[in-house]
Amino acid sequence: MPWHRVGEVIVVRVLGKDLLREDAREILRRVVAENPGCNMVLNCEGIDYISSSSLGAVFSVYRELHRAGRQLILASLQPSLLEVLQMVRVDRLFKVVPDEETALSLLAGAKTSATGAVH
Repeated sequence: MPWHRVGEVIVVRVLGKDLLREDAREILRRVVAENPGCNMVLNCEGIDYISSSSLGAVFSVYRELHRAGRQLILASLQPSLLEVLQMVRVDRLFKVVPDEETALSLLAGAKTSATGAVH
């Protein structure tokens, strides 16, 4: 899974069957561990299916980030995938936004608010 940092945010681009890999959970957890203090955006533009195992990997990373006071945002979900996640009410747990830019803006705003700076 390709990823990069934008300031204090890890952006992971989920492509094709990346989340179906057996080691998806460990890859995501390693990226989180290597970037302490960072929030995460999962750009899901490249996927149209998520298995229960894949969803478990996302939940695992969410819990780890949440315990550390960090956020996970899902971005660029295909309409069919968003519909499934809404049916199982995952959208109540994760922030789901239309695109990566919106996610980065939200996290930049949260950081500015947390520092008390005027925005």
